[in-house]
Amino acid sequence: MTSLWMATDSAPEPYPALNQPATFDVAVLGGGIAGLTTALLCQRAGLYVGVIEAARVASGVTGNTTAKITALQEPVYAHVAEDYGPNAATAYATANIAAVDTIARLVDELGIECSFERQPAYTYATTSEGAEELVRELEAARAAGLDVVPTDETGLPFDVTSALRLDDQAQFHARRYCHGLARAIVKSGGEIFENVRATRVKSGDPCVVETDHSEIRARDVVVATHIPFMYRGLFFAKTRPSRSYALAARWDGASVAGMYLSADAPVRSVREHREDGRTWLIVGGESHKTGQSDDEEEHYEALRKWGAAHFGIERFEFEWSAQDLISPDALPLIGTATAMTPHVWVATGFRKWGMTNATAAAEMISTGIQGEEHPLIHVFSPRRHPLATLKRIGGEVVDTVARMAGDLAPSSETEKASPGEGVVERRGRDKVAVYVSEEGTTFELSAVCTHLGCTVAWNDAEHTWDCPCHGSRFAVDGTVIEGPATKPLERIEQERKGA
Repeated sequence: MTSLWMATDSAPEPYPALNQPATFDVAVLGGGIAGLTTALLCQRAGLYVGVIEAARVASGVTGNTTAKITALQEPVYAHVAEDYGPNAATAYATANIAAVDTIARLVDELGIECSFERQPAYTYATTSEGAEELVRELEAARAAGLDVVPTDETGLPFDVTSALRLDDQAQFHARRYCHGLARAIVKSGGEIFENVRATRVKSGDPCVVETDHSEIRARDVVVATHIPFMYRGLFFAKTRPSRSYALAARWDGASVAGMYLSADAPVRSVREHREDGRTWLIVGGESHKTGQSDDEEEHYEALRKWGAAHFGIERFEFEWSAQDLISPDALPLIGTATAMTPHVWVATGFRKWGMTNATAAAEMISTGIQGEEHPLIHVFSPRRHPLATLKRIGGEVVDTVARMAGDLAPSSETEKASPGEGVVERRGRDKVAVYVSEEGTTFELSAVCTHLGCTVAWNDAEHTWDCPCHGSRFAVDGTVIEGPATKPLERIEQERKGA
């Protein structure tokens, strides 16, 4: 499964690995849009910055986004105002609008060729229930300072009950944008290291980052790894991992003239991408908690059928999925990890709107690292504890405990893997993750997630082992794909070739 962005962008020469201990003013962990933007802003402020990426720059969530840059999202402003009051909703709107402008400015200043173009954003409804929710969202968004316009006219080829429109938003090729940021970081004296996984952060003066290569020391550490992998701060319990899916096809029909997201379930996302005289139509949706779908492939099929029914698309050339962290109260978590770690910063919980929220996080964190307090950062503090948030976190904890208890329950069921499939087999007290390749090679791993011990589940669409508790994902050979886990699944025995 390859995203449109990964397929249409040639990766630059690899950045080096970290082969010896290094010292920086700021160590940024994560080479996606959050980490790279933070690094660039700090480097521009005269700080010596090192970026550590576990794989390749912009190959994770940022390389698998739908790449919309907008402050108009799914209904969020009414919920934030209800939980925190109108000032918090205004802060969220202000941060996201500022992020749109920051991206536009950096594209222009750095001359990044990334198909950046201004587009209106729409949130639309096709049911009366969705229309009622948009009425509430319109009032809250306007109160938050957004020039949202109600309309029933869109560029979609099907009828909508109602819609909200916010003009002068944007879309781009997110991966090319990130490569532009990376070039600017190195050009200004910063350093980037690829294929280096951070495994531990020790707060102190200086902070120490342990990696699977060498050690790093820095006055400030920014954990922009999508989900913070440290146990400190309990971010794995404060967020919910959610997978969603996207498809892209060549498009010769009438332009949809904007970026779209439905307020109704199942959620559907639509936008176009233009380059080299060609137009692609991207449709997305089908969210579910990571590791908790019985059949991931059926989500792709649902989008294929929707694209065929509404746009007449017979074949999608690219299909991919992404993982997002959902905060319990719709606001991202941005700031110092805990009160006892003033130089360890985190940015997570972007709720599928990472282009703007990650950029806003970079603005706030880089300001804090320079010794000033960003005027909005208190709203997004990871240490906020309203009653509504605690109730939602409690629900996630109950779900996790229930799954872990189920993992411990006795079971006599044993299913064997067919070629191209993976199953979890029970062998006495042990659970073994078994994958058999199409060529007959068998991989056997411990099915126990190395984060907190939940049993992983087979993802039939991506051919990965996914943890249903906190979203860690592993390749068929046990390698970590996504955290919070930092260690691979334990190898039971060497893979063997079938007869």
